[in-house]
This record gives sequence, structure tokens and C-alpha cells, in this order.
Amino acid sequence: MLEERKEKESLFREVESLVGSIDLRLVELRHIGKGEKERLEVTLYKPSEPISSKDLENAYRILYPRYEVIFDNRDLTLEVMSPGVGRNIKRIDELETFTGSRASFYLKSKSAYISGTISKVERESLLLLDAEDEKGNKIDSSISIMLSDIAKAKLI
Repeated sequence: MLEERKEKESLFREVESLVGSIDLRLVELRHIGKGEKERLEVTLYKPSEPISSKDLENAYRILYPRYEVIFDNRDLTLEVMSPGVGRNIKRIDELETFTGSRASFYLKSKSAYISGTISKVERESLLLLDAEDEKGNKIDSSISIMLSDIAKAKLI
């Protein structure tokens, strides 16, 4: 089951704003602090086209100097990555990030997978375009899915 939308913590909001300035979306941020070491893992997505290594490099160049100062004398490791093909969608707010992308959903009510293009995400449902069953047979040009019915989701 997908996790509920979470209130974004200040570090997430700050990184989101910084990468937003170069037309990237923050998908996930993991911060691991251990004594003298700090590790940030930043997963980014580019909605307009596939994210490139140049995009990731630009994000790194924006983020590293800022967090090197913020984390002061601690050793900082920064990993900037793309979500990758086949990424499991973990939270409902990620669905909004991946609007326009193809995804596969395992529905509890049907005990089956359905796939299509995420068109619109609302409070309790999402609209999927060009929906297909797990064998690739077209179901409908658009279908509404209740978010509570989604057991698993991943990009395809």
C-alpha cells in the first residue's frame, strides 16, 4: 500500500526549491547523520524529458556547496540520482511527481495489475490514460482508480 502524503520537512522543502530552480523535481531525500559524517541521498526527476547525467551534475553543483557549509565540519557525502526505470512508487505524493509517466498498479479489488499513463492525481483517486491489463490488452482510454485500492505501484 502506498504511504499517505507527508508534511514535507524543512530540509526536503529547501532541496526541492533549489533543484526546482533548474527544472527538476525532488522525488526522495534521505538524510543519514552519523557522528562526524553526513550523507544525503537525493532522487530527482525531470518531467519534460529523461533526466541526463548533466542534469544530475548541475544539481550536485548547486547542492554540495550549500550543504557543505550547513553541515560545517562534518564529512559530507552527497549522492544525486534519477528514479530509474521500474522504480517502486512509495508515496501518494510521488504519483503527482510522475504525472505524465507510464506506471503499473496492482489493484486490491481486482487482484491484478493495470498500467497506463498517470494523467491526474486528486485527493482520493487518480486518472489513468490508455489503460491496459497485465497482458497488454487495452481496457479503456481513461480510467479512474481509487488511491486506497492501490496495493503496489511502479514506473514502467
